[in-house]
Amino acid sequence: MDPFSAVVGVAGLLGLVAKTIELSSKYVNGNKRDREAAEELSNMLQTLESILSQLDQHLKNDTKNAFSSTSVLVTSTNACRAKLLMVHTKLAQSAKQPSKRIRWPLGDGDHQETLKDLRSFVQWIQFGLTIDGSILVSKTSEEVVQVLSNQLGLFQRLSELKIEAQSTHDVLMHTHEVVVESQTANGRQQILEWISKAKHEEKHEEKHQNIRLPRLEGTGEWLLQDTTFQNWQIQASKTPSILWCHGIPGSGKSVLASLVVDHLRDMASRNFAIVAHVYFDYRDREHQSVEQIVASILHQVASALPELPTAVTTLYKTFRWQHKTAKLQDLVQALISAARDQPMTFLVIDALDECDTKLRRQFLSVLDSLKDSTSIFVTSRSHIQDIKQAFWSTPRIEIKAHRSDLRRCISYEIEASDWRDDLDERYRNEIADKVINNTEDM
Repeated sequence: MDPFSAVVGVAGLLGLVAKTIELSSKYVNGNKRDREAAEELSNMLQTLESILSQLDQHLKNDTKNAFSSTSVLVTSTNACRAKLLMVHTKLAQSAKQPSKRIRWPLGDGDHQETLKDLRSFVQWIQFGLTIDGSILVSKTSEEVVQVLSNQLGLFQRLSELKIEAQSTHDVLMHTHEVVVESQTANGRQQILEWISKAKHEEKHEEKHQNIRLPRLEGTGEWLLQDTTFQNWQIQASKTPSILWCHGIPGSGKSVLASLVVDHLRDMASRNFAIVAHVYFDYRDREHQSVEQIVASILHQVASALPELPTAVTTLYKTFRWQHKTAKLQDLVQALISAARDQPMTFLVIDALDECDTKLRRQFLSVLDSLKDSTSIFVTSRSHIQDIKQAFWSTPRIEIKAHRSDLRRCISYEIEASDWRDDLDERYRNEIADKVINNTEDM
């Protein structure tokens, strides 16, 4: 790598640091934990910004040296960029939520590991600047004093952040591990991006978040306690099957689907299960294809695993290196293989009736292929003929207005109204009973 390219790379990294600092500032008005975490990360990023600025200036003055792909400069900045992109993405996704719902997205373990990695990058680059080309022995005494003064300033900065000094050996060993992990992560991300673009997956997850946010706590519990649902979930590890939940428009199918996704995700964190989801929308039909949908499901399954399944990496090597697009049957086979390797794999499909008719028939065939390896939860309207025919023998639950859900919703609306103080408990119950009785047949 020539010095000019190195300068451009560091300059881009400086821009990413600045954007991440700006994002972290959005969390300083949160609760105490979020505020402290944001300030701690921001301080560390400012230290990193300082050392990168020195590196940037050093590279601009260095017009002779070239940098190999394994040099300290290249490996450190690449690893640093990968880490910052991960942090920036998590902060940006969380910041998209309504202001009252913004929460610091890094868990305690991730937060401390991020600080540790960034600290290593600072010390690694600092160490490289100090010994680079034995520059100290070629400098005048005044210049040596200036170089060491700069290094001392950075050490003092680290001290102010209450960071314990690490030996040079520890720094080098940890940074090596970070670089290796980063290279692995880059390769993994490249494969996942080939399967389905990250921006598409972010949009898909955003759809889930938008549906679940208005859901009142406690609503939909009747579905999770339904015997048919519990049997479907329990049997997932031995005999995966399809569960069809149908109802009229406006009966709350999508909200219940989001509840099932959250419920399964919570269960999955304790039972080594994988959860994927698809929300169909009639307004987005022009962007739908069976290949895109299956690719998205495969992306969700693969990204949830610590290591990419062999079937996924084989698919990538077969098609990507030949500059070809994977065919539907190959995506389906990779998904089946990945699902079979897991203790349990769940797939939640919402509003299947809103899928284009021709596409839906293809997708129903895909679901039939997946049913022996994946537990599938489907919601749709009741009267769609091809869906009824496909699921005629599967377990089913009718979705309709449930008394407990209606009562919670009515109570919530009363509490949110301007006249809540004018209604005593008896009158509130009368209002709820009247509304519930009028909607019981929905």
